Amino acid sequence: MTMKAPARNDWTTTLFDCCAQPSGLGFCFYALCCPSCAYGSNVELMEPVMCCGGHCCGACCAYTCMACLGCPCMLQMMARGYIRNKYGIPGGGCGDFLVTWCCTPCALCQERRELLIRGHGKGGVVQGGFHSVQQAPQQHQMVMMPVPVPQPGYYPPPQPGYYPPPQPGYYPPPQPGYPVLQPGYPPQAPPQGYCPSAPTEAVAQGKVV
Repeated sequence: MTMKAPARNDWTTTLFDCCAQPSGLGFCFYALCCPSCAYGSNVELMEPVMCCGGHCCGACCAYTCMACLGCPCMLQMMARGYIRNKYGIPGGGCGDFLVTWCCTPCALCQERRELLIRGHGKGGVVQGGFHSVQQAPQQHQMVMMPVPVPQPGYYPPPQPGYYPPPQPGYYPPPQPGYPVLQPGYPPQAPPQGYCPSAPTEAVAQGKVV
């Protein structure tokens, strides 16, 4: 039996592929004659987040009760919306209502094929293999980046506004234009007319002009 590969963000089979695999002609007659049982078989392959998910008998009874009230499509809308939301299939509640109300057996067959092609088992457990759309998580490989080695004699340029702290025992060289006394250099005589500050007592006595 050859089946299609799961489609990405779309139904794998169309609504009117009623006899297509993997559900086949048998499930088509099953959905036509007893839609409540066919609905229960589909919900059995769904997760418990769905109403009666994973339980065929419970879903079948719920569908029969809704059929007595005249609106069984409400439950099938929820099942169809579950498949769409799980696999990113475009659509909405209005479209689901029209399909489940007007073409109930065709919708049941399409939902059955989609669940089987995507590898759903009882309780909504997705089996591994070709039909599983869940891909294994990709392993991230670590890439070793080379560490830069400083070249001998290379000093990086200083950053603007950054002043390194002074090293102990280090005295910066004098700036240009700053006089430096050489050893043995005689001090210069004070300029003419220069008078050092007089003591306070001399100033008080008026001896210093």
